[in-house]
Amino acid sequence: MLACRYGHELVVELLLEHKANVRMRTELGWNSLHYAGRWGHFGVSRLIIKACAEIINDRTENGNLGVVRTTLMLACQYGYEDVVKLLLEHKADVMIFSDYGWNCFHYAARWGRFEVSKLIIESCVVIINIGTLGGDIINNSSSSSSTPQRSTPVVNVKNKTGLMLACENGHEQVVRLLLAHKADVMVYSETGWNCFHYAAESGHSEVSSLLIEEFPQLRDSTIRGAANCPPYDSGKTALMLASQFGKVEVVRTLFSHKADVMLRSEEGCDVLLYAARSDDLKVLELIIEAVVISVVDASSLWWQRTLIWASEIGHLSVVGMLLKYKIDVTLQFGDGHNCLHLAAKNGHFEFLEAILAKDTEGFVNSTTSAGETALMLAAQKGDVEVAKILLKYKASVLGCDEYGWNCLHFAASKGNAKLMLEILNHPDLEKLVDSKTKAGRTALILAAENGYADVVKLLIHKNCNELLCDDEGFSCLHVAAKHGHREVLSHLLSEEGDEDYWDKECLWVGDIESKVRRLDPKNLLLTSKRLKLMEVRSCFEQPVGTPHGGWH
Repeated sequence: MLACRYGHELVVELLLEHKANVRMRTELGWNSLHYAGRWGHFGVSRLIIKACAEIINDRTENGNLGVVRTTLMLACQYGYEDVVKLLLEHKADVMIFSDYGWNCFHYAARWGRFEVSKLIIESCVVIINIGTLGGDIINNSSSSSSTPQRSTPVVNVKNKTGLMLACENGHEQVVRLLLAHKADVMVYSETGWNCFHYAAESGHSEVSSLLIEEFPQLRDSTIRGAANCPPYDSGKTALMLASQFGKVEVVRTLFSHKADVMLRSEEGCDVLLYAARSDDLKVLELIIEAVVISVVDASSLWWQRTLIWASEIGHLSVVGMLLKYKIDVTLQFGDGHNCLHLAAKNGHFEFLEAILAKDTEGFVNSTTSAGETALMLAAQKGDVEVAKILLKYKASVLGCDEYGWNCLHFAASKGNAKLMLEILNHPDLEKLVDSKTKAGRTALILAAENGYADVVKLLIHKNCNELLCDDEGFSCLHVAAKHGHREVLSHLLSEEGDEDYWDKECLWVGDIESKVRRLDPKNLLLTSKRLKLMEVRSCFEQPVGTPHGGWH
C-alpha cells in the first residue's frame, strides 16, 4: 500500500512477485488500488489491475472514517485522465454510487475535470442526466470479493446532476461539454433548483451568461416548491438569488438579458428585498436603477412594499437609494402608517434622521389612521433616542390620537423618566403638563396608577396640578391608593397642598385613608402633612342616595 501510495512501480512489481495480498484493506477500507488511483500512479494501477482485476470496483469500506468511494471516483475527482482511461478499459462500473449518492461523473463535474468528464460521457452517455441519489444509502455487504459493490438508494429521487454541480462551481468548460451532449437544463433537483439557480447563487457570471444565451427560458425560471424545498426558497428567481448573495456580476448579466425585477417569491419578497439582505450597495443600486426605469409611478405598490420593509428593519442603504432617486417617502400604507411610523415603532433613529433631514414639510407630524404620530409611537415604546430625533425636527408634543392621548400620556403610562424629561423640556410645557385624555386622565394620574414614582416626582416638580380628577372623579391619589403604590403615595402626601382637595364631593377619602393605613399606618399616614382630613368615610359606608365614587 505504501509503495502504491508513493508510486514506486518497481517496488510494487517486486512485492507482487512475492505474492503480496492486493485485497488487504486499511482501517479506512482502502486497498492498494485505491491508493494508486487516488494519487494518479498509472503504472502502479496497471500492475495492481493485472494482478487482480476483480478489485477494480471495490469501494472503500469504512464510511465512519471517510467517504465510501471506488478507485474510479477517486481518479475522477482528482483528474487523473490516464488512470480513468485505464479503469474504463478494464470495465470499471461508472454507475456505482458513493455513500453520498454520487457516481464517478458527479465527482468529475464537481471538480471541473474536463478531460475526465469527456471520457466518462464517451463511455456512458446516459450518465449525463443522472442525479445524485437523495436520502441515505444502504450498502450491500462489502468484502474483498470480486463482486462489484453497488449501492441501493432508499429514495431514488433526482438530486443534483453533473450539470448542476458544474454550474454551481463555475466550471465553464465542463458546462459547455455537457450542453454539447444535450444535458437537460430544465431538470430540477429535489430541492426545486435548476442548473441556472446554482450558477446564479454561486456568482458565476460566465456560466450564467452561457446558460441564458442558449436557453432564454431559464432567465425568470423559479425555484419550485418541491417536497424538500425550504418554504423561503420557493418562487425565487436566479436574479433574487444573485441579489440576496451579493453577486454583482451575475446581477449585471441578468439585467443585460432583461430579467424581470417585478416578480415576487412565494414568501412575498421582491428582488430589492433580497438585495437588501446582502447589504451590498452595488447590487442595491443596480436594482433600484432598474426599478426606477420599470416603475414610473413613484407611489406604486412596489415602492410601498420596499418602504415598509426598509422602515421595519431600519435599512439605511435602501432609504439612501430611495431618497437619491426621489421616491415619495410620505407614502401611507393600508393602516395609515408611513415609513416614519414604522421606523419609530422599531427604534430606528438613524433611519428617521435620514428621512427627516430631507425637509419634508409637516411629515414629522403625520398621523396614522388612529391619529398617532411618530412621537406618540416612540413614547409608547419608551424610546428616548427616537424621541430626541423627532423633537429635533419639530415634532408636536400636543397632537392627540383618537382617544385624546398625546406623547406625554404615553410616556407617563410607560414610566420612562428620561423620555418624560425630553418631552417636559418642550416650550409647550404649560399646555402639555395638565392636558387630559378624552377620559379626563392626566399624565400624573397615569403615572400614579402604574406606580412610577420617579415620573410622579418629575411631574410634581414641573408644577402639574395634583387636584385634577378624571371623568370618574379619580385623582392621582385615588388611583395610587387603589393599586397600592406606597412610594407614589409618599411623594403625593408629603407635599404641601390645599386641604379643600380632601373635601370634594364624591371623592371618598376614607377609602384612600384606609388603604394607606393598611400599607404603613405609623410611618406614612401619621407623619403626612397632607392628611388633615375634613371627613373620614369609606366608600363602602357612603350615605344612602350618594353617587358611588369608589373603585370598580
